Amino acid sequence: MTESNMHTESDQSLRSAQQVSNTPPDTCVHCRRRLNLCIPVLLVVIAGVFVAMIWRDRETGSEQRRNIQTFIAIAVPSLFLFLWTIFLAPMGVRLRKGVAIGGLTLVILAAILYKIDGFDGDMQPIIRPRWWGKGKELVQPVVLSDLDKKMLPPSSPPPGPVLPQTTPSTPTTDPSEPVALSADFPQFLGPARNGIIAPLALHRDWSTKPPIERWRHDVGPAWSAFSVQNNRAITQEQRGSEEWVICYDLTTGRPLWTHRDTARYDTTIAGIGPRASPTITDTRVITLGATGLLNCLDLATGHRLWSVDIIADNDAAVLEWGMAGSPLVDGDRVIISAGGKRGSVTAYNLTTGSRLWSAGNEATNYASPVIFTLLGERHLIIQNNFTITGHDPKDGRVLWSHPTPGAHPKVAQALRISDNRLLISSGYGTGSNCFELERQTDGTITTRSIWKNILLKSKFANMVQRDGYVYGLNDGTITCLNLADGERAWRGLRVGHGQLLITGDLLLITSESGEVILAKATHEQYVELSRFRAFTDKTWNSPALAGRFLLVRNDREAACFELPME
Repeated sequence: MTESNMHTESDQSLRSAQQVSNTPPDTCVHCRRRLNLCIPVLLVVIAGVFVAMIWRDRETGSEQRRNIQTFIAIAVPSLFLFLWTIFLAPMGVRLRKGVAIGGLTLVILAAILYKIDGFDGDMQPIIRPRWWGKGKELVQPVVLSDLDKKMLPPSSPPPGPVLPQTTPSTPTTDPSEPVALSADFPQFLGPARNGIIAPLALHRDWSTKPPIERWRHDVGPAWSAFSVQNNRAITQEQRGSEEWVICYDLTTGRPLWTHRDTARYDTTIAGIGPRASPTITDTRVITLGATGLLNCLDLATGHRLWSVDIIADNDAAVLEWGMAGSPLVDGDRVIISAGGKRGSVTAYNLTTGSRLWSAGNEATNYASPVIFTLLGERHLIIQNNFTITGHDPKDGRVLWSHPTPGAHPKVAQALRISDNRLLISSGYGTGSNCFELERQTDGTITTRSIWKNILLKSKFANMVQRDGYVYGLNDGTITCLNLADGERAWRGLRVGHGQLLITGDLLLITSESGEVILAKATHEQYVELSRFRAFTDKTWNSPALAGRFLLVRNDREAACFELPME
């Protein structure tokens, strides 16, 4: 090879090396920028795909889990996007610092200015300004007249200065019109503890003849309902560090007597105060507080006759959402489901409060005990964590047990369909299960499922039935199923996690947002007749219908409406 050729090749190699050394830096920087700009787009696409997958089928699963999964699907990519902006985004150091400081400042300001004021039934946080509702939780004693003070038992502390509570409403008809006496609604879900009220000839068009608001006032927080006997309306409230049992005059809202105990249940998710509803007999009131304090009070005065701490007495623990099963009175027995090492269900003597028996060995859940006639005999029904169990109400002996899978709250009451069939339902994607009891030749009772589906997932709204069909809230949507095969007859409006009762061919529904709805109890289609707004806040409490008087409440207000009659 000649010297000139060597020089030529050397020049070419040098030029090639220069090209190689000059081109890659610009190309690599350009690629990195493209890659960095693709990251936020990729994160948004990933979040969108996950959200679409979560909500592709609203029939299965549960609204609660979907909302939680949606929050995670959006929050995680958002966090990565924030970190990318601070550390990897193609921007100057000062701008990155500004984004970091600005983002953290917004988070701190939001925490200072806003609060999570509980959760709704779909597990979505209720976010309100911190100054909203300041002092809303009612902690003052109620106003008692001189006559009422004379009725207080000697052990009751004298009422002190109070915040005025009762606000008589302006009636929409002549106030001199006589007020009809009520029927009784003596316990949770009414006389038979099944949400079925004797047929009433209610007027069906509230636009032409609206309900009359008899009274309205603030109440202490609680998820208890009202129970009514002889025009005495009794409920439970939390007032500061005390659980209160308060008896109101049904037609005026005037407080008649109070009973108080030092106890408080309070969590952000579950809320504040008692959960169970009072049970009234001819002369007594039985109440259960959220922390497990069982009281027997005199109906006339509120004087405590006896009291038992069912948690300590049964070696149990307060449930995650508080003790919610309303006491059941059966003859001379007060039956409660406390769970614990001594038994899943316990009976106390109505007169003395002494323990009569304990039975079962399972942890209890949130549904209230109820007695149904099945296979020609009375069965005490208890819903535990993983089974529904039938007991002999006389001595607690276990008669049968049926599995209820899923480690989640089971709140809705079981429904008796016939002499040998029951329907149970729960939320969190579980749905409904109709099962049958069968007595074997040796006297034992076995169970078998007739049908199961996810068409009615009743989280904590209790179901009602009429003419072979069941009506309930499927994750907040009004739904009707055929009891014979579980097929859906219709799906109506979404009203959230409210409650419902049935009287004759009418459904009385309270929505989670505080509306009262009147609809037809027919399997043909959903037909809404009327509605009005009772409250503007979350309403989970079950309503009470005592004759023409509708008592509704939530954790802030209570009101009594006189429903128009035909």
